[in-house]
Amino acid sequence: MIEKLNKRTTLSITIIVGFAIFAMFFGAGNLIYPLSVGAHSGPNVLFGLLGFLIAGIIIPLLGLFAISLYHGNYKHFFAQIGRVPGFIVALLVIILLGIFVATPRCSFISFGTLTPIFPS
Repeated sequence: MIEKLNKRTTLSITIIVGFAIFAMFFGAGNLIYPLSVGAHSGPNVLFGLLGFLIAGIIIPLLGLFAISLYHGNYKHFFAQIGRVPGFIVALLVIILLGIFVATPRCSFISFGTLTPIFPS
């Protein structure tokens, strides 16, 4: 299929995918969160930086690489361990990401953004 695409179409797809990945990885959380972690970490700023690099850069890139090996088909990705166990693992990953990553990070970003405006 790629052989049929001309250079202009390939370039436009590359630009669109590049902007999509940039938008996924660099949001308000990656703009506000590192500054707050650095301010609160004090003398342990290297540990804060290391944690942010692992959680904010390395793990998302590994996930992007892993799912690209399966051409974006997450069902096929998780089916490697079996249909039912794959479904259970995928469900647990989504639930745990919501509980332990997305919800605390969203609430922290909201709190950190509104604290200067409403200090009390």
